[in-house]
Amino acid sequence: MAKAKPRLPHQEENPPAEPPVAINTLVDLKGVGPIYAARLIDAGKTDFQSIVASTPTEIAEITGMTKDDAADVCRFARKTLVEQGVLFKEFATATEIYEQRKKLKHLSTGIKKFDELLFGGYESKASYEFFAEFGSGKTQLCHTASVIAQLPEKEGGLNGSVVYIDTEGTFRPERIVEIATERKYAKSDKEAAKFLDRILVARAYNSDHQRTIIDGIPLAIKTWNAIEGNTRIVLVVVDSLTALYRAEMVGRELLAPRQQKINQMYHNLNRDAEVYDFVALVTNQMVASPDMFERDKGAGGNVVAHTSTYRISLRKKLKNCILRMVDSPMHPEVEVTFKLNERGVDDFKEEKK
Repeated sequence: MAKAKPRLPHQEENPPAEPPVAINTLVDLKGVGPIYAARLIDAGKTDFQSIVASTPTEIAEITGMTKDDAADVCRFARKTLVEQGVLFKEFATATEIYEQRKKLKHLSTGIKKFDELLFGGYESKASYEFFAEFGSGKTQLCHTASVIAQLPEKEGGLNGSVVYIDTEGTFRPERIVEIATERKYAKSDKEAAKFLDRILVARAYNSDHQRTIIDGIPLAIKTWNAIEGNTRIVLVVVDSLTALYRAEMVGRELLAPRQQKINQMYHNLNRDAEVYDFVALVTNQMVASPDMFERDKGAGGNVVAHTSTYRISLRKKLKNCILRMVDSPMHPEVEVTFKLNERGVDDFKEEKK
């Protein structure tokens, strides 16, 4: 029987195990080699977050692997993010969730009463749907939020950048400059123009193009954040969500496939908002309702209504506008009056008689 080698005084009896190899790239994922990783990257799935936000069916279609193998890849990616503290484990106590929610950051809406209603403003990792008839302030809410999002947190912003998806040709860089100047965030138009540098605008010309843009948000975020000097994407605007689908897919025979496409697109946006920690702000059109008692009805039916984290209606009243919280898991159903002016959306102040 061979004798054990003598242990030197400076050697430990049980030397510590080597630290595990860091898992940071797609190639490191179990079941993903260089070929599969290249296919995922080409499809915009560039990091673990984008894998978690995808279904096994999507991963299987992109890579060519079996659905079972794709499911294992998704599980392993999620497990890694949980270990890194990026995501919650499958089951967490309500206390853990409560503590995590206290860490959520809020983006000011530009309207004090609205901020109070939302307990501080738009919260990250959530979607806000505004639906209304034309001229009620939907686009102005989006423009105002795109400016405020770039401000420091102490001023109500998130010190970040914006993705603005324009489906109706209503984005106006001139309004961004005007809002920044009128709100005194910049001393001149030249200084205010710097706010344009942190807004990524994507003009969607048809529904398929819109879906492609939204599916490409993870890749856009990763590419933008990798450029030195850029701030993190904190707000994604879609103005508007359903307009192109309603214009292209007309008729009862196309209603079901239209709803299915909108459902998939909106769910993907919501998943990305939670995984990449940004505010999703979408606008929607109003549809006529034969029910005289139902005044607030947004396009997209129950598909959009159930997918939105917070649903808010807008309506005009003389020279002002009124927003109403229609659906929320935590906010009361109350109304807030505001006005539209050079500052974008602004506080409503009753004139003294």
